[in-house]
Amino acid sequence: MPHKPRQEVKKSPGAEGLPSAAARGSVLNMTLQQLRSLHAAFNYGEAGLWALIAIVLLWRCRLPGAWRWLLPSAFAVFAVTDLVEVRTGAWNDPWWLGLLKVACVLVFLLAWRVHRRQESRHD
Repeated sequence: MPHKPRQEVKKSPGAEGLPSAAARGSVLNMTLQQLRSLHAAFNYGEAGLWALIAIVLLWRCRLPGAWRWLLPSAFAVFAVTDLVEVRTGAWNDPWWLGLLKVACVLVFLLAWRVHRRQESRHD
């Protein structure tokens, strides 16, 4: 059998060492998947932290009246919003998720104000 010479594949100038468009796309997709996975892990961690804070506050909260249950409840709801965020990928999608987060932060700030006033009365 006669030996056939190999045909040389022509490359575009300056393209050596660069991945093809398909390879770049798969690398980009892998990176996006890793980012989504990191985002999910971070949100699961946050949800656990907020839930732990809610439990500790139920046990140790010394705020007056309704604040004793309202503040821990707000932290528990905030934990749930992080779990929903894992599924949706955004803190404001659906719209009510963003609204719940804002409401929880408002409760945190108001409870902090009540706590500061309570401290100043005892000084």
